[in-house]
Amino acid sequence: MAFGMRFRRPPLHFRAALAAVLLFSLCCCAPEHGSEVPASVPESARTEAETVAEPAVPDPPDELALYAGDGYTVWALTAERDGETVSGKLFVPEGEGPFPAVVCCHGFGGSGDNLSVFAQAFAGNEVAACVFDFVGGSVGPYGDADMTQMSVLTEAADLFAVIDRLREDPRLDRDRIFLLGHSQGGFVATYAAGERPEEIAGLFLLCPAYVIRDKCEVLAPDPEHIPETMTLWGARIGSVYVRDALSFDIADSMRAYPGPVLLFHGTADGTVPIAYSEDAAKIFPHAELIVYEGEGHGLRLPVVRDAAERALAMIRGEE
Repeated sequence: MAFGMRFRRPPLHFRAALAAVLLFSLCCCAPEHGSEVPASVPESARTEAETVAEPAVPDPPDELALYAGDGYTVWALTAERDGETVSGKLFVPEGEGPFPAVVCCHGFGGSGDNLSVFAQAFAGNEVAACVFDFVGGSVGPYGDADMTQMSVLTEAADLFAVIDRLREDPRLDRDRIFLLGHSQGGFVATYAAGERPEEIAGLFLLCPAYVIRDKCEVLAPDPEHIPETMTLWGARIGSVYVRDALSFDIADSMRAYPGPVLLFHGTADGTVPIAYSEDAAKIFPHAELIVYEGEGHGLRLPVVRDAAERALAMIRGEE
């Protein structure tokens, strides 16, 4: 399908309803009392938005155009790793590229669609954005695999596959790929940046779940005897989750990444206390912590807007 083809935009009432659904679901990890937007995996293991599953394609021109937004087109995107297919969507601005790009990483039990509101904001401002579903990273009917096979390192492998796919796309600037992550997605993005610092232009981390290692130490006090399955944030996980989380120190990943980092965290976050981001801001070589008074782990619209604007300013070189 040619890039120049035009697509009709969905009716206004459909776009408004879609935006409302996306905003309602935008959050991750355990719920908090009093949060205006519930977290994506409450203790009852509530499900998230639908997973995209499109067949793998070798070249951008053969990808499926899903729909047109305000100044951008959304394309189906797939990447392969270890026999698994990572599925998502690529928001590509209209006009001449190559465009900088932001890869958005959802949180524990969530879905890439939870972060589409960020992708829309970026694509509407001449920055491409990708949202995708971690393999085995979602619960309920929208999950495509058993979460007992998922870990922060399997999710990092998914992310690397997506990054590799985007770096091959001629519509994108391979030297200006940024990562955005919420909760566990922020943890995974941090690890990935530490492993491939030369490929990541910057990090945008919203309530990053640096608490994961501490949680795993509680779940398995004896690393030599890790239970086969456990419950974390209302979902059933496997021993691989704990084993992988305990196999490295995320602080080492922070130290290994020399690029710019924006941390966003609410003072009322009951899932990942803000102290974790306060410590991270001191460990990253070049990081700034933006504090939201009274905000929890869920992302409300004012926070989303502010974070997106600050991220765009960094991408444009205004910060």
